[in-house]
Order: sequence, then C-alpha cells, then structure tokens
Amino acid sequence: MEKYIEIFNKLWEHSENEVVEFKKAETNFDIDELGKYFSALSNEANLRDHEFAWIVFGVWDKKHQIIGTTFKDGEVALNRLKQDMSQHTTGNLIFRDIVPLDIEGKRVLLFQIPASPRNIVMHWKGVAYGRDGESLKPLNQAKQDTIRQQPPIPDWTAQLVPNATINDLDELAVATAKVMFKKVRSSSIPAEEIDAEQFIAQKSFKAKGKRLTTWKIESIEELEPTRFPEPPSEDNDEEPDGSDSENEGENLDPDAGKSEQQVIDELTGQTNLFSEKDFEEDQKDKDWLSKQ
Repeated sequence: MEKYIEIFNKLWEHSENEVVEFKKAETNFDIDELGKYFSALSNEANLRDHEFAWIVFGVWDKKHQIIGTTFKDGEVALNRLKQDMSQHTTGNLIFRDIVPLDIEGKRVLLFQIPASPRNIVMHWKGVAYGRDGESLKPLNQAKQDTIRQQPPIPDWTAQLVPNATINDLDELAVATAKVMFKKVRSSSIPAEEIDAEQFIAQKSFKAKGKRLTTWKIESIEELEPTRFPEPPSEDNDEEPDGSDSENEGENLDPDAGKSEQQVIDELTGQTNLFSEKDFEEDQKDKDWLSKQ
C-alpha cells in the first residue's frame, strides 16, 4: 500500500497530462466515459513508452483538493467493474489494479492502466481514443499508424553475449537442448564416437537402463584402441584353466533375451499386463483356428 501512496503523491505534485487524469467522481462516474479514458490513456502510454498510465478519483484538480469518493465502494464492486469493462476493450485488457487509498482521512481510488501492447491500438467499444493535452478525443490516424508500425520486441535469445562460453550455460538446459535437437534433426546427426572404458566407468555395464542411447542403433563399428592395458606383472599367478571360457560364456548384455518391444517399454516406463509367453500362446491359438 505504501508503494501506491508514494505513486499518488508523485502524481499529485503535477497537473494532468496525456497519461494522468484526475476526477472528482464524488459518488458516481459514467462507465462509458471511464472506458474512453482507459482507451486514451492506454494508447498514449504506449506512444510515450510508459509502462502505465493513471486515473485518480476523489480529487479536485483545479483547486488541488482531496475530496474523496464513494464510487464502487468495496472489493466486490471494483472486481465486477473490471470484469464488465473488459468485455468492451481490445483483447479484454483492463486495469492492472484499482487501489483504494486513505489520503487525509478520505477515500481516493487509483486506477492503474497498462500501456497498449506493441503494434496494437486500444479500443473501447470499437473506437480508439487518445489525448490532445488534457482533452479526450478519438485517436488520430497518424498515432494509430505509429502504434501499428512499431517493430516487434527484440528476441533476446538471438542476441550475442560477448566473452560468453559454454561453461556459462546451465548444464540441465544444455542437456535438454541436445535431446530436443536430436528429435528434430536425427537424420542429420553424425556418428558418435564413445570411449568404452570411460562409459563403463561412469555408467556400469550391468546397470539396468544405462544404455548408450535411446535411439535405434543402425550399426556399431569398433575402433582400434588409442591406449592399451598395462602388461600383467610377472609375479601374478596364472589364472586357472577354464576361467577364460567361463567369462566368455557370460552374457553382459542387459537386454539379452528381451524382445524389441520389451526394451522400448523399459525406456518409456510402460508396464505390460501380459508376458511375451502369453502373446505367443495366443498367436498359436489364432493360427490353429485359422487352419480349421
């Protein structure tokens, strides 16, 4: 509330202008007239590059007096006013806020009017309004053209940041961007070279679901190693016979014995209600019936 009292005090230090309007409105005010002021001040705020314009009820500008107002007393009445007026404005845009203030023991209403969006002229019941000094008039064609021809807001995501490196980017955002890029440009992605030793050390070759990629692998080409393991020490005892054959017989593929559909279900987190065996038996029954 202190923020709006400070805003009121700054507005009250000056007279009316293209983006500030003072009204006595002691007991009532014509809603249609208020809508015209909304359109006018919203357009003028846009043209002057202001974020907001303001209407103040309960003040007498000519005598510079606080007189107070009973217009739309209560939060329910003010919310209904905003809802009703939004039916007649461009894009249903309406007051950002209507704030009742206690100034010198009297109720003052502060209407916060957002500037019309770039390229968009604000209308009230199909007519665009503007200001000529303190006067309220239909917005002239030159001002309407100025608003409609405004360039779009610059895309900050396309701006270059001097001296920035990839280390300045959020790791999660980079990972997400890579996934999205692969989905869109999968056909143009070159072959990826993976260091097996580093991958196994980080992922563990037996960890379920820790695969090289979720994409279907077309082919795998094993490259010559760039480094070789250190030769075994002469002091080490030779392993007993049969150890090599035992290791050769162990299948380290986490997807061994699984169908392609089962692998896809694991990656996507889907759960099957029936086993592969159930599907096979069902297919056998169908084949038998077709032969009868």
